Amino acid sequence: MDALVKQCEAAGEAVKQAKAGGDADDVKAKVAALVKIKEEITKLDPAHPMAIVDKKAAKKKAAAAKKAAAGAQPAAEGGDKPMSKNAQKALAKKQAKLAKKAQHKENAAANAPPPPPSAKDTPVKEGDLAAALTAIASQTAGPLASKAAHWRSLAPQACGSTPMEKAKCAEWMAWCEAPPADAAQVLDAALADRSFLAAERLTLADVACYVACKQAVAGASCRNAARWLRQVQAECRRLAPKAAWPELVAAGPQNVAGPLAASNTAAPKAKPPPKVVQEKPKAPPAEKKKEKKPKAPKPKAPPAPAAPEPSSPEEACEQAAPLLDIRVGTVTKCWEHPEAEKLYCEEIDIGEKDGPRTIASGLRPFYASADLIQGRQVLVFANLKARNMQGFRSNGMVLCASTPDHSKVELLAVPAGAKNGDRVRFGDLKVVDAAKPAQVQKKKLLEKVIGYLKTDGKGTATVLGKHAFTLDAGVISAPNFPDSVIG
Repeated sequence: MDALVKQCEAAGEAVKQAKAGGDADDVKAKVAALVKIKEEITKLDPAHPMAIVDKKAAKKKAAAAKKAAAGAQPAAEGGDKPMSKNAQKALAKKQAKLAKKAQHKENAAANAPPPPPSAKDTPVKEGDLAAALTAIASQTAGPLASKAAHWRSLAPQACGSTPMEKAKCAEWMAWCEAPPADAAQVLDAALADRSFLAAERLTLADVACYVACKQAVAGASCRNAARWLRQVQAECRRLAPKAAWPELVAAGPQNVAGPLAASNTAAPKAKPPPKVVQEKPKAPPAEKKKEKKPKAPKPKAPPAPAAPEPSSPEEACEQAAPLLDIRVGTVTKCWEHPEAEKLYCEEIDIGEKDGPRTIASGLRPFYASADLIQGRQVLVFANLKARNMQGFRSNGMVLCASTPDHSKVELLAVPAGAKNGDRVRFGDLKVVDAAKPAQVQKKKLLEKVIGYLKTDGKGTATVLGKHAFTLDAGVISAPNFPDSVIG
């Protein structure tokens, strides 16, 4: 080792002399000889001062040792010296303050009451609304508006889903607590351009006003109010069939004499006096033309007898059902709607020359994959007006069976042998030509029927529980949904 040390020192001196001489090749040769001697020293004793040192490894080792020393004893900020007593006290005070603040937040979160569910977050369930309607029906005596808080607790969504709808609902419920003498006329004016009082669907405002003003509307000739009364009566009994509702009230006529009819029956105006015209000299008589024999008037066909007004919502349903066009179709293509989480988009062939129809249906929560629907035969309402659903044009509605709260839904089963385009008949009801889509919307045919579509105890699809959905191939059914609703 001593000999190697002396050789290393001599080689170092030789490198210095070569650098002073300025010969690059001589410097490289001397440095190579020095490195070779140091490598031999490193092999014998890596810790020797003249051994070759791995600077990166040494730097990492020094940093790790420094970090370990800093962790063992708190150091002052920006240096390796330990913290002073005052700095340690300030740090302990700050940590205690932060711990106290965190504990305060935990206690506040634990003791805070749960946020009330909003109408937006709470899904609309017919069961909740039915409970509210049942409560209203059993408490018809006394002021109606004073029970508004109890009804809202039973079904918050039944009081409207937007601030405007909630405000209108509260206003109508307060109004019907002491309705004026012209209540029927007030309701008729409010319902001139809408179906319900506070929203686009049935709310507690409609039910409260129905209970308070049904007799006044029934005794008045108000077309809009009469239509509203029939609809509310049917909806109430559909949503809460076991409730103690009052007896059905026959509303006034829907078609009453308007201002044009009144003007036609008014007294005729006096005719102005005839003008005096000077007589002109007559021309010489021309040759008489052959007089034509008057033709005998053709006998006019007697006018068709008008359909009698239905005396109940059930009778109105039986008159409207044959006008609806329900067809058998095959789902040729099905895919997920790109912007709506609950919608499937479908192309359904119902035997039309123009090709398959595009229809959107809210079946994604109940069918995990579009493949479960594609290729199946379904029933389609074919004479409804087309509408846009989240940017997708839907030209019809697919029929399904569901539980009353809509927690379970299933497509109606079409019997084997049915063909695309076959039209559904309703038991013993008379078969007539289907109404046009504009007539279905204007006369509200779907609204008169949809509440009375249901399955019987065997799962057979019916109207009013007695007129079965029938095809040449057999009856329509939902075997897994006896005594359920159809929509």
